Amino acid sequence: MLKYFNTERGVAIIKIKGLLLLALISAMSFCLVGCCLRINNNVKVYGRIKPYAGSATTSPFLLFSSGFGKKTFGKKYIVKLHKDASLSELAKTLPSGISIVSSLVIPQKGKYLLVESENPQELYNIPNIKSIEESGRFKLLKLSNDPLINEQWYLGKTGAPSAWDMITGSPLVTVAVVDSGVRADHIDLNDVFLNDGYDFIDNDSDPTDPDDSTHYHGTHVSGIISALADNSVGIAGICWGGNDGIKILPVRVLNNRYGDEFSISSGIVYAVEHGAKVINLSLGSSDDYEIVRDAIEYAYENDVIVVASSGNDATNTLLYPAAYPQTIAVGATNKSDEKAWYSNYSDTLDLVAPGGSNSFMPNGILSTYATDSYAYLAGTSMSAPQVSAAAALLISAGYTGVEEIRSALTASASDLGMPGYDPYYGYGLLQIDGALEYAEQNLLSEPFIIEAVDPYSNKPLASCVADRNGNYNLEVPQTPFYLQAWQDFDHDGEISPGDFFGYYGYNGGDVLAGNPATITAEKEIKIDFLFAPILTRDHE
Repeated sequence: MLKYFNTERGVAIIKIKGLLLLALISAMSFCLVGCCLRINNNVKVYGRIKPYAGSATTSPFLLFSSGFGKKTFGKKYIVKLHKDASLSELAKTLPSGISIVSSLVIPQKGKYLLVESENPQELYNIPNIKSIEESGRFKLLKLSNDPLINEQWYLGKTGAPSAWDMITGSPLVTVAVVDSGVRADHIDLNDVFLNDGYDFIDNDSDPTDPDDSTHYHGTHVSGIISALADNSVGIAGICWGGNDGIKILPVRVLNNRYGDEFSISSGIVYAVEHGAKVINLSLGSSDDYEIVRDAIEYAYENDVIVVASSGNDATNTLLYPAAYPQTIAVGATNKSDEKAWYSNYSDTLDLVAPGGSNSFMPNGILSTYATDSYAYLAGTSMSAPQVSAAAALLISAGYTGVEEIRSALTASASDLGMPGYDPYYGYGLLQIDGALEYAEQNLLSEPFIIEAVDPYSNKPLASCVADRNGNYNLEVPQTPFYLQAWQDFDHDGEISPGDFFGYYGYNGGDVLAGNPATITAEKEIKIDFLFAPILTRDHE
């Protein structure tokens, strides 16, 4: 049976028994194909696929006004507009006394404005208004700051060394650290970043953590996930880092230990549209904001795993966004495998991971800190990135789907507390090696398929599976041909939102909007090309 995905953008994509065909339907494309002659000649094609580091959308999902500056906490409000509202037209007709700080479109969810106003009653004069919320604050969820001691006890607790015998990560996988920014110049974080990232506090492409009372929180989280390993320096990240490790996408949304819901939602949308398949949120608020909820749902609907800290208030209520069902909610344990005294708990907690204790130094979580230094911190902020790293390793091994990854993490967790599930530990303590073993036995692997396609008949000529570093090797029986790649994240057998897709000739933007380049060669050719996520988008 043929399965079609109609992109409405000039490209029709067909899947037959796991192989992809790509048929161009524009007149110009047919002309280009017609200029080439088919030659029956075996051609060795090899190369590497890589994630596109820019935005995978051509739609203005993130809009910025010319007057934006550093965010401060004043009389700010979140305004949600009706879906047919024009942001550009609205900006021209705002009542006096209202200024737009920022704007955000979350596809299929809504259009939002962050505005300043001395009189909130004026906000009701904005046309096409749907709802108004006062802007609030999210906070970091770390507890303590301790000096360096060469000891990472949490790795053994979670089975990380055993997991490394199976896999250490993949540069095809990106984890977004939506946090306080990073110290990209740290020696143990060299070459672990996908791109420069973005700073939604200062609205620029430099998410460097200035340490304004954050204690290099985002740098610490990034090191737990993907600090360089096996390099005789410092610590080892769970995903090892470097050229062959997972990539970190740094997104700064916190300033002086706090951030507003608009910045955090913008950071989540940015992460989804830049190809992150895991988002780590070591932050939280007791308040439920619609804009954050929409951003989390947008990530979930695009098959992005969102891992969130449960909170450090020692209460029986999870903070948001961990309280949203679309997230994987993570609590914390101490060095004795007991619930950390501060860890929030609830009957919706998924699992726990080591978060340490602030009683004395060796009980904390050791990771990267200020430039070329290391420190102990403690809190659910430190437990969440261990689960994010485990999710990234599962994806590196070819296992996909938010609920599938959740099932591997929870089913393999080591039971703590009362037998079975309980609100203090969820399903138990993270076991990374166990999660990989569970996935191997119970989940369907979805590797990257690389395929050469005949541009005349749209029939597959050759296909192979890329290795975890994105390397591939094909023997193509004729030229010309197209070259493309696909990973089916939601297991539906169709190219659809949430999947990764790419082809030789793709150079950014909406991956379904362009046309592949025709390839001709005689004997051997090396071709590297890019892939990007297919995103849900508003129907025009």
